[in-house]
Amino acid sequence: MTGEGLGPVKIGMSRAEAEKALGKKLRLQSADPSTLSECANASSPDRNASYMFQKFRVVRVDVGKKGITTPEGLGVGSPEDALRSAYGARARFTAHPYGNGNGPNDWHYVSIHLSAERDLLFETDGKRVTSFRVGLPQAVSLIEGCS
Repeated sequence: MTGEGLGPVKIGMSRAEAEKALGKKLRLQSADPSTLSECANASSPDRNASYMFQKFRVVRVDVGKKGITTPEGLGVGSPEDALRSAYGARARFTAHPYGNGNGPNDWHYVSIHLSAERDLLFETDGKRVTSFRVGLPQAVSLIEGCS
């Protein structure tokens, strides 16, 4: 996964463009079907990632399983120290909103500002990456995604 997206699916693509790139239809889901056009999620065909759509455009890609990595080789299971090594001062470590309160080994958000239009955010358990996402800064900052 890069700052541009995951595989053939790029941030900013319409639903139709993403489906054409994947060669498969995407099933958009929303907690409230009446808001499907405002914000919805769809699993990748291999179910290793999900796409967030706002107004039927891809705005974010989420990864919660091992197997997908950044160009630096980082992904679910990578140690926090590897994030520090790869991104240096660009990696901003903050307390995770749902942290467990265990002090220095508490859960973290590790955010990397890639460009004016792209952010990368890793979630950790204080030791290893548990999930990560990339996309438009406003979309990446949403804790619960479309919820």
